[in-house]
Amino acid sequence: MTAKSLSSEYDVVLIGSGHNALCCGAYLAKAGVKVGVFERLPFIGGGCVTVDGEGVEIPGVKGHKIGKTLPGFKHNMHSAIHSWINMGPVHRDLELDKYGARYLFHGRTMAMVYEDGSSLIHWTDLDRTCKEIEKFSRKDAKEYKDWINEYMAVSHLLLAAFYSPPLPDSKMAEMFEGTYEGREMLKIFKSSMRNLILERFESDQLRVLIAVESAQALLQDDVDGTGMIFALLYPVFHMKEEVMGICEGGSGNLSKAMANVITANGGTVVTNAHVENIIVEAGKATGIELSDGTKIKAKQAVASNVEPKQTFLKMVGEEVLEDSFIRQINRWRYDEMVVCTPHLALNEPPRWKAAEKNPEIANTVVIGFGSNTLDDLQEIYNDCRVGRLPDPVGQSVIPTIIDPSQAPPGKHTSLLWAFCSYHLAEGGPQKWDEVKEAYADRCLSEWRKYAPNMTPDNILARYVHSPLDIERDNISMVGGGIMSGSYSTDQMGTYRPFHGYPPYRTPIESLYICGPSAPNGGGCGAAAGYSAAGAIADDLKLKRWWKPMEFNISK
Repeated sequence: MTAKSLSSEYDVVLIGSGHNALCCGAYLAKAGVKVGVFERLPFIGGGCVTVDGEGVEIPGVKGHKIGKTLPGFKHNMHSAIHSWINMGPVHRDLELDKYGARYLFHGRTMAMVYEDGSSLIHWTDLDRTCKEIEKFSRKDAKEYKDWINEYMAVSHLLLAAFYSPPLPDSKMAEMFEGTYEGREMLKIFKSSMRNLILERFESDQLRVLIAVESAQALLQDDVDGTGMIFALLYPVFHMKEEVMGICEGGSGNLSKAMANVITANGGTVVTNAHVENIIVEAGKATGIELSDGTKIKAKQAVASNVEPKQTFLKMVGEEVLEDSFIRQINRWRYDEMVVCTPHLALNEPPRWKAAEKNPEIANTVVIGFGSNTLDDLQEIYNDCRVGRLPDPVGQSVIPTIIDPSQAPPGKHTSLLWAFCSYHLAEGGPQKWDEVKEAYADRCLSEWRKYAPNMTPDNILARYVHSPLDIERDNISMVGGGIMSGSYSTDQMGTYRPFHGYPPYRTPIESLYICGPSAPNGGGCGAAAGYSAAGAIADDLKLKRWWKPMEFNISK
C-alpha cells in the first residue's frame, strides 16, 4: 500500500518493517489492535529480506540497485539461515507456515574446512557431532558431549530467557547464585568466548569452528561477555533436529508471512513511507509525520524498530528529552566488527576439497573457511580494530543446496560473510566504494584454496555489499552493523539501549522500542518484537491470545 491510500489513524503505529516490528504488529493485530506499519524502503523486512537478481533501487542512492546480479537468482541480503525462529514461540504462535514461511532443514548448523583438506561438521544430532570431533580429539568429543548435556538440562530456561524481558543484574544474581550450576552460568556470562574455548577444548579444529560459528553476533571471541553466546547458542542447536533452517524461497518470506498475518487481521503495511518525526504532545507519543508531511495518528502507542540515535535524537527531538537520557543515547556504540558480503550467481555450487574425505560437506549449507587456529582469528580481529582490510575469513552460505527455488533450474546462489571493519584506516568508510571489488577478489581467491571451482567462469554475476552499502540501504545498520548496536556486556540486558525504564518502554509515554537495539537484541528470532508486543499488551490491558514463555529458574 502507498502512503497516499492509507488511513490517517491507527491504534498502534510501528516505525520500520524489520522482522521484529512485523512480529510485534502481528501479535497485536491478532489481539484486535488496528496496526499500521510504515517502511521507508520499497520492500519490507529490514535485515530479513530477499532480493531478486534484477536488483531493487534504494531511495536517495542514485545509480545503485541492491542485490543486482541476474534475473531469477534470489539473494538474502543479510539474514540467510535461521535457528531461533524455529525454536521459540513466534513461528508456532503466528502459524507462519500457513502465511508463507515454510522451513527446510538438513540436520546441521555449519561446517568448517581447513587447509589440510580436513573438515568438521556441526550436526544437530549430538552423537553425530561428537563422532566428527573424535577425528581430531577423543578428549574434546567427550568434553563437548558432557558440556552440552550439562546445559541441555537448563536449555528450556535459556530459551525462555531469550524470549522474556531482561532481569536486573541483582535479580539475575539472586536467581542463579544459590547453586553451583547457577554460579557457573553467571561466570560464563562474564567470560570471553576465547577463554571458555581454551579452557574446555584442545583441538584447533573444534576451537575454530565454535569461534567462527559464534561470530554471527559480530563480536570478537576475545571480548569479555561473549561467553553468553557460548552458553545460549550451543545447547539450543541440539534441542531438536529441526533447528537451523532455510526459509523456502528466501529469508524475505519470513517477513512477508508476518506482514500477511497483520493484513489478515485488519492491519496495514505501507512501503515508500519514510517517518520523519514522532509526534509528541504533553510528553506522550500520539502519532508520526512522514517525509511528505502526511501525519498519522496513533491512538494508543507508537513503537520504533529504528536504532536509538535516530529514534530519539532525530524523530523525537532533544528538546523533549532529559539531558541524562540524551547522554545515554549519545554513548550508544555500534557493532565493533562488520561484514563485507559478496553475493554470487553460480553455474554450479562450490566443490569443496574437503568433500573428498567427508562427502557430507557437499550437502552442507553454511561452511566457514580461512582460519585454522585461534591465532589466525586473532590477526583478523586485530586488523578489524585498527581499520586494516584483513585476510578473508568468514562463513559461506549456499541456500540452494537444500532450496533450489532460490535460483534458476540447475543454478545456485551463494554469499560470503567476510569479517572486516567499517572504518578503514586509509580513506575512512568512503574508501569502501573504491576497494570493495578488489576485496571481493581477495575473498574469492581465498575461497578457491578450499573450493577450486570458484573461478570467474563459474561465477555468472556478483554483487558486493560493502559495510558502507549496508549503511546506505538500511538506516538502522549504522556503520554497516547488522545488529544495530554492539553486543558488549554494557549494552545488553537492562542496559540495551539505555537504563532507567522498564524494558521496551521509553521516557516518552506510549512510545516503545521493538527492534534489535532493544533488549533481546538482533538475530532472526523476533525475540525483541515478541517481548515488545507483550509489554504493549500489558500497558494497554489487552487480553493476550498467546501464552508467554516463563523464565523461572525454580522450575
